[in-house]
Amino acid sequence: MDLKNKTVVVAGRFLGYKVHDVRAALRARGAHIAQAVTSRTDLLVAGRNAGSKLAMAHTMGIAVLDGAQLQAFLEGKAVSLGPRSELEHQINPTNDVLMQLRRLVYSQPSTGLWEEICQAIDHGNPHSTAMAIDYAQQALDAWPGTPATCPIPHPNAFNIGPHQASRELRAMPATWRRQLLSGQDHPKFGLCKALLFGNERVNNTLARNILGSAHLSSLRWLRLKGRLGPRFLLEMGHSQALPALTHLELNRLTLEPKTLARLSTTALGERLKHLGLYQAGQLHALPRHLPPNLHSLDLRGLHLGADWDLQQLGQTLSQLPSLRTLHLGDNGLTADALPMLLPKALLARLKVLGLSSNPLGLSGIKMLLSLPGLEHLDTLDLCDSALNDRCAIALAKNARLKHLRHLWLGNIRRNWDSPKTHHITASGWDALRRSPHLTPSAQACLPTPPQPQPALAPGPA
Repeated sequence: MDLKNKTVVVAGRFLGYKVHDVRAALRARGAHIAQAVTSRTDLLVAGRNAGSKLAMAHTMGIAVLDGAQLQAFLEGKAVSLGPRSELEHQINPTNDVLMQLRRLVYSQPSTGLWEEICQAIDHGNPHSTAMAIDYAQQALDAWPGTPATCPIPHPNAFNIGPHQASRELRAMPATWRRQLLSGQDHPKFGLCKALLFGNERVNNTLARNILGSAHLSSLRWLRLKGRLGPRFLLEMGHSQALPALTHLELNRLTLEPKTLARLSTTALGERLKHLGLYQAGQLHALPRHLPPNLHSLDLRGLHLGADWDLQQLGQTLSQLPSLRTLHLGDNGLTADALPMLLPKALLARLKVLGLSSNPLGLSGIKMLLSLPGLEHLDTLDLCDSALNDRCAIALAKNARLKHLRHLWLGNIRRNWDSPKTHHITASGWDALRRSPHLTPSAQACLPTPPQPQPALAPGPA
């Protein structure tokens, strides 16, 4: 058997040999030693307790050399490759689960596929669970990860261009979330990259089970909802349980500026790339010092047009050098608020700006189009912003929008007033589609006009 230029993986323990001696002997015969079994692996040398590497090689049809064959090979005897009887007991219990996982993990990544993977792990033989998790962990590393910034948070924003793959696919399913909150800790949690609580209300006691888990070191995205006090948030900020966490959403939590300021100075605050404060109660101002490395900030539903010092808020946001995505939707903002919130120093750095569900109207659109730095935007969300045909024409005629790749318009969630005065009609959409200043990708975001129905031919008399 010639091993020259062959890729070989060594797994398990060998009677009479140490693993590093086996690897050295194989290298001396021209083999390249690898650590993981992949499609490029030519041979697996499997001893006792070879684990998921043996099952993976069997599933992928990779040649296997067992301990007895290895000894014969090192003695210069002829050997025939393939799984031997002494390896069968390691393969059979896991083979069905791994065959199913192999079919799933190497398909086109999607949220539906991820749910099937989680179900396959839950429904597998208890003896095969550890191997199945190890197998899935290696294969899922090739899946898309958490984006540096979070996309515009309305349904249309996930359908076109870069937003299509911007959602974290490996979010913990609801059944696993309930197990985690109940105090259970399982290695399967390590497969998840996002922990996004939806309808579950999380209190301080339940949330501490998150920090007590030993299997969330790969978690990148955490969304919390419920009744959480400042003590827990600061405990999380200093905790070593979530070393990979970079995306934090504190939706509908009762927050005070001083709590947010103290969180920003923790180890977690230094790592954060995205911070979500959707409808955070009692938050009447942002601290002067936010997490310094933020790429994305979600300030939706904070009623910024009420008691906030918008001038100070604009200055605070301008001090974030890496900020590229800013969501200001559902804040009651009008034309007067925009110059204070979006100074040139901030707007010139932004790539994504969300202003949906604000009663901007024509005066707000004119003010927005006059702001310096607008020409640097890549994505602009103006859904549900009380727009009419005059607003659409103003957008269509403005040459400063020529770099936009995504322009979101239309009424999706609410009607500010009568449809006659606050809806874009066919003439407004036509002006946008004919605009020489909008890119084809921006025009592709516009609603598709209804197709006229062909007239029915009259039937026989």
